[in-house]
Amino acid sequence: MNRKIRGTILILAGLALAFGGASVYAKYDRQATLAEQNSKVLLQELSLEINDRHLGGVVVEAPEGQMPQVMLQGQSLVGILKADEADVQLPVLESWSYEKLEYGPCRYSGSLEEENLILLGHNYKGHLEKLDRLEAGDEVEFTDVAGKNHLFRVAQTEVLKATQVEELEASPYPLTIFTCTPNGQSRFVVYCEKK
Repeated sequence: MNRKIRGTILILAGLALAFGGASVYAKYDRQATLAEQNSKVLLQELSLEINDRHLGGVVVEAPEGQMPQVMLQGQSLVGILKADEADVQLPVLESWSYEKLEYGPCRYSGSLEEENLILLGHNYKGHLEKLDRLEAGDEVEFTDVAGKNHLFRVAQTEVLKATQVEELEASPYPLTIFTCTPNGQSRFVVYCEKK
């Protein structure tokens, strides 16, 4: 094959890769924007529900080991996560699924009562994208659906491989929060102690 044809093929392949990359980024950006909008609506309604109790949501007492929850817009919510240094103020859903992660962070396991709550969320813009800004000593607040504020302080952060699930689940801290790193290959984990 002569140089000119080979060069043309390489240029076309490069353009195809660039177009494919742009398409993937555009899809991710649309998902992130929709997730941010979903969480803002839920946060607004949940904040009103907690503060004013006028939207008609019903707080459901939870069995032992679970957390009280309120149903709003078809989602079961357990509270609001706030961390100013990470620009986070989001509703937290009672259990996780990939669909629920489009609305905000979710309870992966544990509870506040048992002091082993683990939350996970997407690293989308407007969600946990800036979680890696948290450092030891930063304040994290969780307001449950009954309106009780639980104050925490970041004890440490670390990056774990996606396969290190047992280590994550064995967290000795009362609050653990994690999200994917930007490349999706690892998990950024924030361990919080009671303040």
